[in-house]
Amino acid sequence: VYGLAARRHLPPPRQETAFLPQELSAAREGDPAFAGLCSYFERAQGRILNRRELETLLSVHESLGLPPEVMALAIGECARRGRLSARSVEKLAYQWYDLGLDQYEKAEEYLRRQAVREDRYARVLTRFGIRDHAPSPGERDYLDRWFALGFSDEMLALACDRTILGAHRFSWAYMNKILLDWSEKKLRTPEDVQNARRA
Repeated sequence: VYGLAARRHLPPPRQETAFLPQELSAAREGDPAFAGLCSYFERAQGRILNRRELETLLSVHESLGLPPEVMALAIGECARRGRLSARSVEKLAYQWYDLGLDQYEKAEEYLRRQAVREDRYARVLTRFGIRDHAPSPGERDYLDRWFALGFSDEMLALACDRTILGAHRFSWAYMNKILLDWSEKKLRTPEDVQNARRA
């Protein structure tokens, strides 16, 4: 998105070349950025990093070259999600690299937008009567599509009601058909829908 020349997409497979113990020690003692990254991770995790974790972090540090403040945000985000591990940080760092989040300001703004989106996911699901789980990847795809079409929470709730009336149960696919039809007809408010039904 931001025009980086190379795209990594995924972390390297687990059989990548291991670092020698002296290489790990040299990196931690001689590279202030990597040393700070390790210290921050250890404080967040509450224990000392083991060798495999150090290898993973050093691999990310050397391969992607993301600034330490961006990596610190990635560590904090993994901790917030309750999935703090070197492997989780590695996966998130590669995702951010592909998104071009190679500066603190970009990564921070991305997290802010994600937080707003997560809040809306929860709010809309509550209006659907879904309170027992966070949206799955497939459900997020539907919600993101409807958000991109510009539908308000009120219109999504109305479409949910129409779905249950028509299908006698909640169905993501059925509701998607309703919303695509409304989008094609440029129905943006409940009044628009009501007027279209009368017509």
